[in-house]
Amino acid sequence: MDMTASSVPAERVRSGRWLVVAAMAVPLLMLTIDAFGLTVALPAIGHALDTTTTTLAWVFNAFLFTFAAPQIAAGRLADTFGRRRVVLLGLIAFIAGSIAAGTAQSIGWLIAARALQGLGTALSFVASLAIVSNAFPPAQRGQAIGIWAAAGTIGQSLGPLVGGVLTEKLSWRWFFFVNVPLGIAAILLTLYVVEESRDESAPRCFDLRGFVMLTVGLVLVVLGVQTSGQSGWGSPLVVVSVLAGLAAIALFLMLEPRVRTPLIEFALFRNRVFMGTLLIHFSWNWVWSVFMFLLTLYLQHVRDLSPLQTGVLYLGFALPFVIGSSVAGKVGARVGERMQILGGMSLGVLGSLIFALLAEQASYALIVLGFVALGVGGALSYNAATSLGMASVPDAKSGEASGIQNTVLQLGAVFGLAAGTAVFKAIENQRVLASLERAGARLSQSDRGELAGLLSGSDAAQQRLGTLAPAVAGQIERIVNGAFMDGLHAAMTLSIAVAVLGVASALLLRGNAAPAKR
Repeated sequence: MDMTASSVPAERVRSGRWLVVAAMAVPLLMLTIDAFGLTVALPAIGHALDTTTTTLAWVFNAFLFTFAAPQIAAGRLADTFGRRRVVLLGLIAFIAGSIAAGTAQSIGWLIAARALQGLGTALSFVASLAIVSNAFPPAQRGQAIGIWAAAGTIGQSLGPLVGGVLTEKLSWRWFFFVNVPLGIAAILLTLYVVEESRDESAPRCFDLRGFVMLTVGLVLVVLGVQTSGQSGWGSPLVVVSVLAGLAAIALFLMLEPRVRTPLIEFALFRNRVFMGTLLIHFSWNWVWSVFMFLLTLYLQHVRDLSPLQTGVLYLGFALPFVIGSSVAGKVGARVGERMQILGGMSLGVLGSLIFALLAEQASYALIVLGFVALGVGGALSYNAATSLGMASVPDAKSGEASGIQNTVLQLGAVFGLAAGTAVFKAIENQRVLASLERAGARLSQSDRGELAGLLSGSDAAQQRLGTLAPAVAGQIERIVNGAFMDGLHAAMTLSIAVAVLGVASALLLRGNAAPAKR
C-alpha cells in the first residue's frame, strides 16, 4: 500500500516533466521554422522591396542580433522574475513582430519588425531551455534537452520547405502571418502545462546600464563590420563604428564586475568546459549563417531555382541535422562528447571546403554532399556542446548560463553574416568592376552599382539590364555571376578558418564534464 501511494506522485512528476518538454518544444518549433525558412524567401523580399544584397542581409541580421544581444539579460530575467513569464512575454513580442513584418511596405519597416521578432525569440528560447533543464535531474537532462532540441531541428527541416511553399504559392508575407495562430496556440499550451519557476535567491533587480553598454557596443561593431564590405575599412563610418563599439564593450567589461548584481556571472567564464562549448557554438553558427544566406542567393539567382525547389534542396541539410540530433545522445555516450564535437566540427570544415571550391554549374549531388556534411556536423557538435555546457553549471544558474550560451551562439551568426557578406560584397564589387573594364562596357559608376545588385533581385538592376542589347546583357550577367562565385568562395574560405577554430576548441574539453555541484 505504501509503495503504491508513493509511486503515484513519482509517476505524475515524471509524466509532468515530459509534458513540460512537449510544451516548450512547440514555440521552439515555430521559432526555428521562421528563422530557417526566411532564407528561402529573401530573394522574393529583395525583389518586392527593391533592395540590394547588403541591405537584404540586414533583414536576416536584424533578427540574429536582437536574438543574440538580449539573451544574457533574458537568462537573468528568467531566473529572477519567472521562466514561464518570460516565455509568454517573448511569444507576445514574436507575434507582434510577425504581424508587422507581414504588413511591411518598406525594407526599413521589415528590418524593424524582424528585430522585434528576434527579441521575442530570445526571450522564449532562453527561458524555455532553462525550464527544460531545471525540470530534470542530471541523469535525464541530456535526453530531455535532446528531445527539446529535436523540435528545433524539425523546424529547421520544415522551415525552408514552408518558406518555399508559402513564397511561391501565396506570398512571402504569408510566411510571417502564419506565425500568428501558431503563436497563440503556444501561449495557451504554456499557460496550461508549465508551472512558474525561478531562482528564489536571485535579487529582484536588473543591471540596465550594463545591458545598454553591451548592446550598444555589439550593435556598433556589427554595423562597422557589415558596412566595410560596401564602404571599405578606411571609411569614417566603419572606423568610428568599430572603435566606438569596442570602447563600449571594454567599458562594460571594466565596470560590470563592480556591480552588485552583474548582468553576467563572470565566474562562469572560469569554467574550462563551459568556455570550450561557447567557442564551439560561436564557430558553428558562423559557418551556418554564411552558407545559409549566400547559398540561397546562389541557388535562386545563379542556378535559377524557384523558392520551392530551393526549399526542397535544403532538406539535404535539414534532414541530416534532424537524424544527427536524434542519435547525438547515443553517439556521445559511446565515444564521449569531446570526440563527438571534434568529429562534428571536422565535418563543418569539410562542408565549408566543398562550398569554397564550388563551381558555378556544380552538380546538385555535390551541393547536397556539402549540405549533408554541415547538417550531420552541426547536429553532433551543437547538441553535445549544449548538453555539456548546461551540465557544467549549477541549476540555480541555468537561466543565466543558457543566456550566455545562446548569446554566443547567435553572435557567431551575427558576426559570421556581417564578416561573410562584407568579404563577399568586397570581392564581388571588385570583380564586377574589373571585368566590366576589361570587357569595355561603357557604364557610369551608378550603372555599375545597379548591375552589381543584380543577384539580390533588385528591380532597378533588372530594368537597367533590360535596356541593353541582348549580347551585352548576357555578357554582363555572366560577369556578375562569376563575381558572385568569387565572393562566395572567399566568404566560405573564411568560414573554413572559423570551423578550424571549432575543432581546436574541442581540444579544450578534456573528457566528459562531471555535473556541476548543485
